[in-house]
Amino acid sequence: MFKVFKTPEFKKAINFYKDGIKENRKSFVISMGSAVVWCFLIVIQPYIIKRIIDDAIVLENRQMLIILISFMLIAGYLRASTIGIRRYFSMHVSYNVEAGIRNRIFTHMQKLAYNFHDKVPTGELMARASSDASQVRLAFAIAPLATANILLLVILSITLLSLSLPLGALVLLSIPAVLWLASNFSSKALGISLRVKEAEAQMTTEVEEQLGGIRVVKAFGNEDLAASKVETAISSIYNTSLEYLDLRTKFVPMFELIPMVITLLVLLLGGYLSINEFITLGDFIAFTQYVFLLLWPLRITAWFLSEIPSSVTAGNRILDLLNESPSIV
Repeated sequence: MFKVFKTPEFKKAINFYKDGIKENRKSFVISMGSAVVWCFLIVIQPYIIKRIIDDAIVLENRQMLIILISFMLIAGYLRASTIGIRRYFSMHVSYNVEAGIRNRIFTHMQKLAYNFHDKVPTGELMARASSDASQVRLAFAIAPLATANILLLVILSITLLSLSLPLGALVLLSIPAVLWLASNFSSKALGISLRVKEAEAQMTTEVEEQLGGIRVVKAFGNEDLAASKVETAISSIYNTSLEYLDLRTKFVPMFELIPMVITLLVLLLGGYLSINEFITLGDFIAFTQYVFLLLWPLRITAWFLSEIPSSVTAGNRILDLLNESPSIV
């Protein structure tokens, strides 16, 4: 499972990402910390709703109702605060990393010999500093959220099993199914993602060269040849992107379908158990709340895993450039 994690490309890229974390350690830790706190706050709210129903509304305890609603408001405020903190610092880290990558690329390119620039097209270098750097930024932006959602999956799984063993077991069947789909998608998408990046670089190269040498092209009457090269590059990126999207359309809808089917089964079985008093009404409502909370981290985790091939490819392409030995010291 998750063969992409065992590839040499992933191991090479992970060291590159570690350097980005070290350079922005403080902001990264704050972002991750707020994400972890958010996990626990999001789990508390359905439990408070359960207590409101079973201990306040059913027993007609007005004082308990006021206390529990106050706790719920405080938890909601803290949850909103942690979301803001996580977003701010994760964006701070990601944009710092992106800026640092572009500075490193620019500095390194100044040290490379003329024969390197003759060999490597300008568009290829532009793609490393633009689309590849942006893909790396995206990985840093969603890393705290993905980590928090993986932790949330674990916490919610334990909570669901503690509320109702049959309902909890039914819900947890969806997790390995979604992760298995994400694993298959990641392993198949790695090669396609590399071809998409190469096609983007080729298109950038052709456009840059044709625009830069437009006077020469016109002087020799080579407009048709120049247009043909650009059209070929555009067709290449179109075909590879379509291949990647075709792969996504086979897997991504299943990420949505499986949790929704499980939710429907939970409502049917949970309603039966509640009507026959195997579980309390508060337990049933809290359980459905937890199930709905589980859908979001499942989707985010699947999305994060589906983005790993693109991020690994982008990181390796940047590393290949930075590892080029300079002849000017």
